[in-house]
Amino acid sequence: MATPELASALAEADRLCHRLSAPLPEAEKKALARWRGNLLSRARVEENGADDSPADNKVASAGDVDRATARLPRDALRPLADQVRAVLQDVARAQTTVTWGELRRRLGGRLPYLHPDDQGEILVMADGDTPANEPLLSALVAGADLSPHGLYRHIRHSLGRERVPEASLEMHWRMDVFRLHQLWRHG
Repeated sequence: MATPELASALAEADRLCHRLSAPLPEAEKKALARWRGNLLSRARVEENGADDSPADNKVASAGDVDRATARLPRDALRPLADQVRAVLQDVARAQTTVTWGELRRRLGGRLPYLHPDDQGEILVMADGDTPANEPLLSALVAGADLSPHGLYRHIRHSLGRERVPEASLEMHWRMDVFRLHQLWRHG
């Protein structure tokens, strides 16, 4: 699992935990803590090129998790969204897709580790000017397994696109990718 997908899964787990009527069993709490430590370790390696030594693999404290998942101010997201849009246009011309990790690499360190909600905001901003009769460029951001990124449905909803039933979501995404490749083939 790529780092952004892990961050997104942990954020979703936290949201679900807050809805539970009873506390999580101790084994599940420990498993989540291990995954948070794994996320922090990955974030340090990706951000700093730090050595992923055993000393860095300690269980994350609540403060460490908060810093790793801190939100950026909205005005800091706009320049990132413009850069992401430019990369997505290049990806469309190249007739391919890109994972969030590859997107970060293509931006050469200008795209920091982001909270999953900030990732969604950046992709929504990047597609803010996409005409309603064209597929969203953010569809080119794929999951690590070449499936729709976990934010695909959210981005479509945020931009007022029609709801796609879960059963046909992947096929709809594949058609969006195909249409984007057709639109940008000679662009």
